[in-house]
Amino acid sequence: MSRALLCLLLLGCARGPTEILVTLEADEAALARIDAAWIEIDARSAGGSESRADVDLGAPAPFPSPLVLVYAGRGERGPITLRGVGAEAGTRLVEVSETVSYVPGERLAVTLRLEGACLGVSCGADERCVDGRCVAPIPGDGGPSDAGPGDGGPSSCED
Repeated sequence: MSRALLCLLLLGCARGPTEILVTLEADEAALARIDAAWIEIDARSAGGSESRADVDLGAPAPFPSPLVLVYAGRGERGPITLRGVGAEAGTRLVEVSETVSYVPGERLAVTLRLEGACLGVSCGADERCVDGRCVAPIPGDGGPSDAGPGDGGPSSCED
């Protein structure tokens, strides 16, 4: 095999970082009511811990607010529960959550959107608020568990 072909094959199998990019957004109705916002990360079921990242609502452009979670290369890759919270005077007014897992060699983008229509709506653990109503997530709705391109089978570059 020629050196050039071998080089191309090796470059084709190069993997990027294994990470999750979390963005917290809020619509105008939610922003008008909340005075604090944060992202909660619960990675205990993946061998990690719980943590919280506060969002500075006083910054010139607080939303979207990106947070990058990088896989440490050891332990389970998920599930990890991400929760965006909007509060007023210390009381939670609106929440949205998503459960995800790291995908080896890929950057997974997750957007948590606080909706004004969901202010004061409390949903069950397996539900999410959409347009003021609690609904069950639909598999294949384009969320992190959606099987997009490349999810139909193993890659030829698997370890």
